[in-house]
Amino acid sequence: MNDPSESGMPLDKRWPSYGLTLEWFAEKAEWIGRDSHTPGTIDYFFDTAGRLLKYCGFDYMLIVPMCFQAIIGLEARLRFYFKAGSEHSFKDLLSRAVDEKLVTDKAFSGPKPLPKYFLEKIEKPQPITHAGKLALLLPKLRNDYFHGSFLLAPELLHLALEVREISDALT
Repeated sequence: MNDPSESGMPLDKRWPSYGLTLEWFAEKAEWIGRDSHTPGTIDYFFDTAGRLLKYCGFDYMLIVPMCFQAIIGLEARLRFYFKAGSEHSFKDLLSRAVDEKLVTDKAFSGPKPLPKYFLEKIEKPQPITHAGKLALLLPKLRNDYFHGSFLLAPELLHLALEVREISDALT
């Protein structure tokens, strides 16, 4: 089954309060998973995120692996862009992209203020720009998650879309 909307499953009960529809999920899944025509395997991460996003409309819990697939796709994009090996951390590479103004707030189609529990994860003093905040937040979320700290929040959905926008700024 390639199109989950054909399954007859209802939209997860949490999404309508955010104004999200099955059509929105299908559109965003196609967008995040599209091919950037980059050599290598970067697009596989975003393709997987897109496939998961299709099903997020039906299963709220899938936003977690969907978002982290997108984050790993961004890390792969940064390593490709900077020709960087494993000796460079994701945090350093993302900070470099922001510091060099390769990624600015102009990269985001609709940045939303980060919720308090995301802001609490960012070192003080916090950057002024949205891009600067994400440069600190994304590596922290990634490291926390892959070291056993589970996070489930609806904001992961929008965050994953912003991660794809950061990646697109580097293509």
